[in-house]
Amino acid sequence: MNKPHPFLFPVLILIFVLILSACGGREVETAVSDATGAPIVQAEAAEAAETAEAAAPTDMPPTEPAASSAASSAASSAASSAATTTATATPVQKTEPPATDEPTSSTDSNAATTSTQEPAQEPTNQPAQEPTVAPTNQPAQEPTVAPTNQPIQEPTAAPTDQPIQEPTAAPTDQPIQEPIPTATQPAAKVADFDNDSLQNPAQTHLLRITGTRNFSHNNAVSFANGDQDDWVEFEFPNNSNTSQVVWITLTCTIEGSDSAQLRATVWENDAQTTKIVLCNQGEQQLTVNNTKVQSVRVHWGITDDDIYASYTLTVVGFK
Repeated sequence: MNKPHPFLFPVLILIFVLILSACGGREVETAVSDATGAPIVQAEAAEAAETAEAAAPTDMPPTEPAASSAASSAASSAASSAATTTATATPVQKTEPPATDEPTSSTDSNAATTSTQEPAQEPTNQPAQEPTVAPTNQPAQEPTVAPTNQPIQEPTAAPTDQPIQEPTAAPTDQPIQEPIPTATQPAAKVADFDNDSLQNPAQTHLLRITGTRNFSHNNAVSFANGDQDDWVEFEFPNNSNTSQVVWITLTCTIEGSDSAQLRATVWENDAQTTKIVLCNQGEQQLTVNNTKVQSVRVHWGITDDDIYASYTLTVVGFK
């Protein structure tokens, strides 16, 4: 039986390492460590991790997960590069057993081949990678405020150059027509009843030259309501001459009508005569019979609705 070539095992190991490196697994590092001396590769990986941690900046807070993750990644990369370099630069040397006449057992070669084909276990001493947190030392950006240096534009007022047009007043050339005044017509007055009459005159006088020579009577009459006439009585002494002169005056103020008329009429022995004195006509001279009793009635000569008159009757027997 022919002996295997002395470089057959190193060539097979190198091919296996290249295949595992192409697959990108970390099993290459373990296989190389087992084949070429794991204690040396692991020591170099540990030194590379310590160097990366020492080179990392210390002014960052320890709670930042980004710095530890970077250091762990650097250490892993350094260890992988060292393991790959050692595996490719140093060929595995195997001591050949002394040549003997006994054939080499095929069991040993199969055991060596089997040991090199076992998958390498991934180391578990590396720390778990925490998610990277964004730095919080940057100040929060406030919303941008629009500049306020521009003046606020007020609404433009309408031009006031044109004068305000006032409503046109009606022409005042024509005179205002005032109502024509009419006769004063106050509320109708009513004369009180004094219960005088021809048989019961308001006054009775005996005119004498040495005694009562004259008298006056003041009162009021109205129409159509109230007292409408008044009565007074006088007489002279009897003598041989029956004709007697008497002076009678009637003044009055009439309210309610301009056409109404007040008068005084002389009665003799209870009989009406034609001797009449009109109101506001001044003193009237009359001749009477001194043998008879003279009566004077003050009454309306011309009547109207709602009229009133206040009067003064004056009788003079002797002057």
